[in-house]
Amino acid sequence: MLTLKSCFRNTAKATRLYRVSCSIKARTFITTHRPCGEDQLIKDVFDQKCYGNNSKYANKLEQVGLFKNRFLLDQDQGFIRLAETASMNCKKLIEEILNDDNSNTLNIIRCFDRISNLLCSVIDLLEFVRCSHPQMETIVKAEEAYNLLFELMNILNTHQGLYNKLRESVLLNPSLASQDPEAYNVAKVFLQDFEKSGVNLDDSSRDKFVKQSMESSTLGRKFFNRSMNRPQRYISVPLDLLKGSDPYFVGSVYDEKEKIALIPTVGYEGAQALVSIANPEVRKQIYIQGHKGSDQDISLFESYVGSKYKLANIVGKSSFAELQLLDKMARSPSCVINFLENLSKENLPKVRQIHSLFSRMKQMDLGLTNLPEVNIWDREYYVTRYKQQLFQRKSFLTSSVNYQRDYLTVGTVIQGLSRLFNSLYGLRFVPAEVMPGEIWDSEVRKLNVLNEKNCLIGVIYFDLFTRPGKTDGAAHFTIRSSRELDSISINDSLSLGFSDYISEKNQQVAYQIPIISLLCNFQKSNDDRSSCLDLWDVKTLFHEMGHAMHSILGRTKYQNLAGTRCATDFVELPSIIMEHFMASSEVLPLYARHYQTDKPFPSQILEHYNQVEDSCVALDQQSQICMSMIDQVFHSGAVSKPDFNSVDVVHQISNRFSGFESVPKTSWHLQFSHLYGYSASYYSYLFDTALASLVFRKLFSKNPLKREAGEKFRNTILKWGGSRNPWECIAEALEDPVYAEGGEKAMQRIANNAFSFGDGKN
Repeated sequence: MLTLKSCFRNTAKATRLYRVSCSIKARTFITTHRPCGEDQLIKDVFDQKCYGNNSKYANKLEQVGLFKNRFLLDQDQGFIRLAETASMNCKKLIEEILNDDNSNTLNIIRCFDRISNLLCSVIDLLEFVRCSHPQMETIVKAEEAYNLLFELMNILNTHQGLYNKLRESVLLNPSLASQDPEAYNVAKVFLQDFEKSGVNLDDSSRDKFVKQSMESSTLGRKFFNRSMNRPQRYISVPLDLLKGSDPYFVGSVYDEKEKIALIPTVGYEGAQALVSIANPEVRKQIYIQGHKGSDQDISLFESYVGSKYKLANIVGKSSFAELQLLDKMARSPSCVINFLENLSKENLPKVRQIHSLFSRMKQMDLGLTNLPEVNIWDREYYVTRYKQQLFQRKSFLTSSVNYQRDYLTVGTVIQGLSRLFNSLYGLRFVPAEVMPGEIWDSEVRKLNVLNEKNCLIGVIYFDLFTRPGKTDGAAHFTIRSSRELDSISINDSLSLGFSDYISEKNQQVAYQIPIISLLCNFQKSNDDRSSCLDLWDVKTLFHEMGHAMHSILGRTKYQNLAGTRCATDFVELPSIIMEHFMASSEVLPLYARHYQTDKPFPSQILEHYNQVEDSCVALDQQSQICMSMIDQVFHSGAVSKPDFNSVDVVHQISNRFSGFESVPKTSWHLQFSHLYGYSASYYSYLFDTALASLVFRKLFSKNPLKREAGEKFRNTILKWGGSRNPWECIAEALEDPVYAEGGEKAMQRIANNAFSFGDGKN
């Protein structure tokens, strides 16, 4: 019913840059629709350090809890009291459901959704604190509260009485699907979550399922932790074998006293070594050492994927992938595999062209008469070399990172995002006052999101800069979702210490204000200058803002379907489409202007940059295809065979799909941490990339700032959250009813028509 996945579908992570140029007209258009002072204030709040949260009025402001939650004003007992309150309210609703006579199906569904909202509002907040809070003492207290609700969640997931009550109520109302599709869809989601948890099994099988689920969770966490925290390994290399290598890197690893270079092989440091070392034999050793796996780690991994097969088998499924894909757009493993094979068929010829190019470069480097093989350890070295050559060919269009940063202060980029959303949806950002205790770090900034009626429809907290102990990468967290409220569910929200909700003017409908937190790890300036981004940072921020707007605009009747609580293979579409907006010539001057002169970033430079960056995109895409295929096989019935060997499987699939010959004595899948969080659904990013290409081309390619196109995207994609079949959303957006039925034919059509990798960008 309320699996952890249901709550965490609103947490999204991700990080390509496409063709971009410049338009003064776009900038003029948008600024005429925004209050000038308010527009400038957005920039100032992020760029001027005097706008930090150490206001001279801070002592006069009321002290509040984190996210202005009144429970969290108590830093000692606040988290546990909040969890206990949610738990108590949920138990009252459980009793109400069980005592219902099934005469009012909609009331039962509403009660289920209220339970979901109570639990997720707290669990999502606690998960955010566990990932992001700088104080370990606070994290420990959040963990304690999290564990309390985790136990309740396990009880609910296997509660036969609740499952039977909902199932019977829906069966007694056969017209529900036609009379109230949203209620029917949320009921269906709850029932599917119940059944995935084995609630409809007999007592013996259900007990077996619970034990197997706990075992799988434990093994999965162990695998994830080991994949993310691998110890560094070094190889010792004489200096004479490093001729022609990057002198800065060599200097950083060379031990003058010992007269030897100690080269790291694991993680980011190992990746830097593969880019920097000219000697292919040394690169080979770096790759092999960096991708070795111990027998213990291989055994742990195989136990983990085997445990998930057993879990699926208990509920009558032939594989974990079959179980996992039931509620996805793909629906079945065969659809995913066919989709990946079609993409690979289109992409591999481009990979071979790049191989031929790199082989000639390697031949020249080594002074060979014959063309040598390009190996996996050569890949990043020659990608970097080739891009350097392309930049040098048009040096007059080549910009340094510092040049980029002069046009991309954090405030300028966020100001540009506000202008973009104003053009597309009539929304705007307004800087909001931060109360003492409301935020977790002094660098956090808060923006309110207002519509054209000046109604508050969302709140976004921006935690953008790296700091010790902060989770790596970028992430979007929905602390609280947008959903419709009645007088009873308003009280639910108030009981959890959240005091705000919104009433639309001239309407009787109230909506819960979504609270979003965006986490990034950008570098903060060390002096009084504004903090600046490079182009990759900007792409990351646009991507995460796509998730944020989905959470804010996906205002549904039921919270379990709100915003990003939709199918995993649909949720990345709004974020990836934002990457297309970033690349649009009309959008560029909204977010990229010189910090002193306000002059737009030269479009020719950015266009050249993107052409270079995209020159080897086929290699990246092929790697993603290979990893997605491996994900499918590791969650298939193959793991149950007595002779299953994960290393052999990886070698076989890599030889077919990676574009490179697999390397003996390596086990790179032990570093594939997404096999824990994205089990059987790693293909989703590739799939949504294809969807985004189709949708952007249809709606925005002629004029990406056109309001009618923005409203169509909002009304066909964003506003539905998970309350509508995503295939129907796609069919309406593309004005093509063929997609409405979904399935294998639709996925094949997307693979064939969406784009050719490396081409087809706006």
